[in-house]
Amino acid sequence: MSYESDPEREILSSTQAGRESLRVLRRTLDRQSGQARIAKAFELTKMSREVMRAGLRHDHPNAPEGEIAELEFEQMMRIHSLPKRLAEEVRERRRRWLESLGQSDP
Repeated sequence: MSYESDPEREILSSTQAGRESLRVLRRTLDRQSGQARIAKAFELTKMSREVMRAGLRHDHPNAPEGEIAELEFEQMMRIHSLPKRLAEEVRERRRRWLESLGQSDP
């Protein structure tokens, strides 16, 4: 089972500390149940989003919360590199969802 992408594996494998880190990661993940792995994935995703949001807040200290949410959404869209048609569909669905909540894009 692969726990990291090829560039990550290459970087980690280039040093003794990196190789040991990979061994520890594999041992840890192999001992976890599927449920524990998923819980950890959700926890790490939440932490990553909090860090991203803090960075956006730092870069845009006077932005209202709605604008921060929009910046976060657009950053996530860039990270995922969706095909243009799919990205347009996601943006349209988000627009309709926000509209249904009585909100609008900033």
